Amino acid sequence: MIFFNDFSSLDANCRKVLDVLASEHLVEFTFDGIRRKTGMHQEILSRTLERLREQSLLVRTSRGYSVSNEFGVTEIESLNHDGPGRDPIPLAQILLPSDIDIRNIIDALQRKWFSNLRWLGHSIIGERVILKWLTEDNQVQIEATFSDGSVQIQARSESSQLNRTITAANHLLAFIVRICEKQPRASM
Repeated sequence: MIFFNDFSSLDANCRKVLDVLASEHLVEFTFDGIRRKTGMHQEILSRTLERLREQSLLVRTSRGYSVSNEFGVTEIESLNHDGPGRDPIPLAQILLPSDIDIRNIIDALQRKWFSNLRWLGHSIIGERVILKWLTEDNQVQIEATFSDGSVQIQARSESSQLNRTITAANHLLAFIVRICEKQPRASM
């Protein structure tokens, strides 16, 4: 098992993947999502993920990959040396009906694609669950943060991509509304 002080012994590709996991606080992600985020060729990424699995840092799951329980999210977050990257742009915040189970909404959104958004993965920070998508060209990242009975949609993109960012966020928001309309209501 690799511990924090062994991070420097990993090759550059392994460090690059771990840096993305740390900066995004990802606990679970897809191969394609991490490929878009890192810009790595699929064969190189495949070998890199396999090395990280062999070192017990990652686990392959039916949903993609997750940080291993042996290594833990805290250790990966401690590897982050690059800072937060682009600051998020808040786009929308809505309250969710109190008689809907938010976990059902989160489950319905995970691993889904919306217009030009492709699933990246999710983070859990305290009580917040953050779902993340990337455009195919990695120019726009949309995040849906579920916390305290609401969802906040924010984006990370260059200002030149603002119209594209707003359109992508609106597709996601429309899908969330459709999910809410289909959810069974708790009786009061």
